[in-house]
Amino acid sequence: MKIKLNRNRISQKPKYIVVVLALVLLAVLALVLLAAFSSLHGARKQIKTIQEYVLSEGFLHLYPYEVDCAKVESDGIFISTTTTPSFQMNIHDPKTDLAVSRPIAEDGCWECEMIDDIQASMAAHYGSWFLDIGTNIGMWTLSIAAAGYDTFSWEPFPENYNRVCNSINKNNFLKSKVFKLAATRKPTHLKFIIPDKGNLGSVQVRKHESDESVLSAQESDTHVLSATGLPVDGWIPAFPLDRPVAIKLDVEGAEIEALMGMLEFLKLANICHFAMEVRTGLIRVHKEEFQTICTLLSLKGLTPFRRDDGHTYTEVDPTQAATWTHFKHPKVRYFDIVWKKTSQ
Repeated sequence: MKIKLNRNRISQKPKYIVVVLALVLLAVLALVLLAAFSSLHGARKQIKTIQEYVLSEGFLHLYPYEVDCAKVESDGIFISTTTTPSFQMNIHDPKTDLAVSRPIAEDGCWECEMIDDIQASMAAHYGSWFLDIGTNIGMWTLSIAAAGYDTFSWEPFPENYNRVCNSINKNNFLKSKVFKLAATRKPTHLKFIIPDKGNLGSVQVRKHESDESVLSAQESDTHVLSATGLPVDGWIPAFPLDRPVAIKLDVEGAEIEALMGMLEFLKLANICHFAMEVRTGLIRVHKEEFQTICTLLSLKGLTPFRRDDGHTYTEVDPTQAATWTHFKHPKVRYFDIVWKKTSQ
């Protein structure tokens, strides 16, 4: 008896096996993609808003404070800036705020050479965003927001904060976030000191505990308000760290406190430009900590330049930060250092 083999059926078995294996691989790939999507969705859901992140990190006792401008109504004095593009800017009364609002009222701009410089760096680094520590009434933040960039700004002084928000609301700058906070080394309850009532940009923050030795003027001659200070490092999950960042820091004598509270952020961030106002006395007293910051920035491919005037800059040695001074020192005891990306 002869057994007749179905050769067609036998020859089709390898095809079935290939199809089954392909389906299994597709199923595994689908599960992997689903898990990745679920993880990403979960992470986004976990930190849905900046407020939720802050609350989850145990800062509830420091709440409430504003993190955007939704509740601030636009009013007051507005001027059209001479920047490109121009925008409507809310300023203080130029008769009383002589240092910042008056130049803006008269010239339509303030510190515009430095703003042009930082925007040039941002334009050269695709996808850049801006972090403004010590925003004042927002000349830097608003100019950069008007150019279409995302901005994150820290300004604890209520009168300045309201002016920034008025301008953001007036111009519909939807990509701008403003935090009514001081940048500090650790969560701190603070008080404002305004040594010069004709310059609201001279606002300084101090710990609430009395320490007359650190005040720049007698308290009887100053206006005192309270504030909240938080480290920038506590907001790392809210920042777009996958993109380059340009930073401005101008905190009227609290530079070391602010910088040490953003040390982890500086390690993680892809910094393309960092403009900071510093004081000779402070960087000498805190020379070890300031040198730590300078060494970190230098290792990230940034080179420090002292701004002398306008667009004139002088390169300084990042390994000798404690020796930096204004070119008119000792007549001028504070100056601007600009860190620029010169290597990868």
